[in-house]
Amino acid sequence: MVSGAVTVFVDGVAVSVPAGASLLDATRAAGATVPTLCQADGLPAQVSCYLCTVEVDDAGTLAPACGTRAADGARIRTDSEQIRESRRTCLELLLSDHAGTCVGQCTVACPAQLDVATFLDAVEDDDPVTALSIVRSALALPAVLGQVCAGHCESACVRAEVDAPVSVRRLHGLLAEQDLADDKAALPSRATPSGRSVAVVGAGATGLSAAFYLLRQGHCCTVYDNKERPGGAMLDLVANGTLSDAVLTAEAGLIRRMGAVFVPGWRLADAAQLTELQTQHDAVILAVGPVVDPLWADAVGLPAGRRGVTADADARARLDGVFAAGRAVTRTGSTIRSVGAGRRAAESVGRWLTDPTPPSPPSPLLFRAKMTDGERETFFNVSCGSRAETIDSVPSAVAACEAARCMDCTCVVHDSCLLRRYSAEYGAKWKRAAGGRRMLQLDTSHQLVDYEPGKCILCGLCVAAAERAREQNKLGLTVVGRGFEARVEAPFGAPFADAIGDDLALECAQLCPSGAIATKRGVAP
Repeated sequence: MVSGAVTVFVDGVAVSVPAGASLLDATRAAGATVPTLCQADGLPAQVSCYLCTVEVDDAGTLAPACGTRAADGARIRTDSEQIRESRRTCLELLLSDHAGTCVGQCTVACPAQLDVATFLDAVEDDDPVTALSIVRSALALPAVLGQVCAGHCESACVRAEVDAPVSVRRLHGLLAEQDLADDKAALPSRATPSGRSVAVVGAGATGLSAAFYLLRQGHCCTVYDNKERPGGAMLDLVANGTLSDAVLTAEAGLIRRMGAVFVPGWRLADAAQLTELQTQHDAVILAVGPVVDPLWADAVGLPAGRRGVTADADARARLDGVFAAGRAVTRTGSTIRSVGAGRRAAESVGRWLTDPTPPSPPSPLLFRAKMTDGERETFFNVSCGSRAETIDSVPSAVAACEAARCMDCTCVVHDSCLLRRYSAEYGAKWKRAAGGRRMLQLDTSHQLVDYEPGKCILCGLCVAAAERAREQNKLGLTVVGRGFEARVEAPFGAPFADAIGDDLALECAQLCPSGAIATKRGVAP
């Protein structure tokens, strides 16, 4: 053994770490992944979240890895049902006191999970490139949906409780129409060609959406359909005047220009044809729009139930490399539901092409604290007046003002929040330990960051960073009160903005695991 070092056995692997190192240091030396919300390089261990719990020695004693010194010969386990249950409980206790919302009701309600708030931020900032990129990350047919979407996001919009919902459909529909009409507009980005090929059977909303996202992943895509032009059931919407023929043609044309090959007048009728598709392609997505006839499913060789082709949560049918989505599985569905189903099927195929037996990603946590009337009145931004009756272009002053009507329900760090990430990973249920919670508050006084004390989990990292910085006679931050009343504040009742300088504020935003301190929109982290 190296002098001044100790040997620790992590999941049976022997590693040497310096004397005085923590068990967390040992797990990292062994390449094991142990979660933590209260530890950061260069700062002392806070030992506050207890998420890094491990089992020590054969007795299975639980101990926080960040605050336990590594002893020579110690044997630790980093994963077991007991450890997972402990971590899940810690997360649920943190969530029980949390005040905030991961993503707005609009995004939760959208069958395709469009990040509405971030899209509206980009429109408000007169940034159409970013806005369109956000839209197309969720919606393959944004111009079509601008005309025919059922509007689940607007039905769920909190702004409707004040006056009227934000015109989300009109904004993304008009933005996409303008882009499609621009001959010089760049095609959506595509990953490096993968050399893999996928067949999509059906050129309706589900099939076109699947093709769009498969192409973006870098795969080749051939779309087979029994009609002479793509569109599926959307062609009926064109026929009855609900949808513009030009818009549908342009959306399908974009997917064609991205590299999709369309094979019209082709009908899947028997198992031999499906086998041929499996032979010619690496994967097959069934996105047939009409109601699946059990006799047809039997002829094709696919198990089917009352609602359609039998498929699991990852759209995998019971044939190797065959997936099914949209109305082929659910029997019915709106255009927006079909678009969302097509994207999810493409994502499943992408994972399967990388690993035929991939674990399904955990469902994201959708925490939402129910606000009191007082919180609603003081927290939300009610600006820009009433809903715009007419929006002619994006970007424009009218479009920006309409986007600014958004009440910013979505947390600004919803994509990077460690509390949300680990809660999903460990299956934490935020209502399981529900009780009294902190109040929703928002301090916008600092020029670079916003502070929401209701989201603070008292990890102590910002306090430790302030102690280390001791910058230019600034007060820094401290924990005030005890127990359930404890909170992070500036000492002596000083304003938050006066307590920390710009550099420390940005560092705290980087360290914060729950978005309690976060950079303002438009501020580079």
